[in-house]
Amino acid sequence: MQTHPVSRLWILATLLLPTLLASRAWADSIAGLCPDGSAFVVSRREDAPCRDAKFVEASDLPPLRPQYLPRSQAWQLNRQARDENNPYNLVDRREVVKNPRGETTTAREAQTPKSQGTPAKPGAAFAGASTPVTTPAPAVEPPAPSGPAFSLDEAELRDLTRLIVLRQQVAPAELAVEDVRGRPQLFLRYAYSPSFETRAVRALGLDPARSRVLLFSARSESDVEFYPNFSAIQDGVSFRPEPSRASELGFVLGAPGTLGAGRIAIGYLVLPARVDPARPLELWWNDRKLEATLAPPPVR
Repeated sequence: MQTHPVSRLWILATLLLPTLLASRAWADSIAGLCPDGSAFVVSRREDAPCRDAKFVEASDLPPLRPQYLPRSQAWQLNRQARDENNPYNLVDRREVVKNPRGETTTAREAQTPKSQGTPAKPGAAFAGASTPVTTPAPAVEPPAPSGPAFSLDEAELRDLTRLIVLRQQVAPAELAVEDVRGRPQLFLRYAYSPSFETRAVRALGLDPARSRVLLFSARSESDVEFYPNFSAIQDGVSFRPEPSRASELGFVLGAPGTLGAGRIAIGYLVLPARVDPARPLELWWNDRKLEATLAPPPVR
């Protein structure tokens, strides 16, 4: 069958049309970089996902290091939920009052009677800290409590530090944070310890049937800003302890803010009891992820 020249041109144009449209769409797109180093491609300049963006041709985007790749949707949702300017959070902050001791509380908290009970006094140092035991870990982001919910003496802190280190031999859970030149800045370690969990639950007045307590330690190699911006994910469900509530997050050594070179901070993270440390768990600090099983079954 013969094909008329006009028909051949029509068929060729039909075949090339999707490619031409795609090329046009790419040509009309606008690419750029945000101050945090992440890249974007949008159809309009006003759709840029950040302020002070630098716009460039899409073909001129420089190669990106892994830490500057666009973050996952789950992480973005986490950050948005914690944004102090999020209207959802502003509702709870609209009225702030000061109690006689000068501590800041919301009006809603001021109207809520406090529990009659007082947290139990911390017990003795952790028994068997010289043997590999399970221990608790991290929490979430600023602001953090003004003071520790419970304190440990020097001997207890040494035992707790040793316990976290020993747990790494059985259940490694260490995250190394590097600067842009690949030099180590911070080492984060997570651990789970039933003995510390029992003590923390008692000291914080938590419901043992509804609470899982993890430990974290942060050791700096150089002066670095450290805030407990933690979250955990298991079975597709994320948990984000609130750092301003001692019942969800706290420090037993150190505090949020600048962590000097060679210094260490230790704290705890309270999660729902449904979190099982004997199963794989995703632990996030900022946009850094670590996968670990904090309480693996003993090897037979």
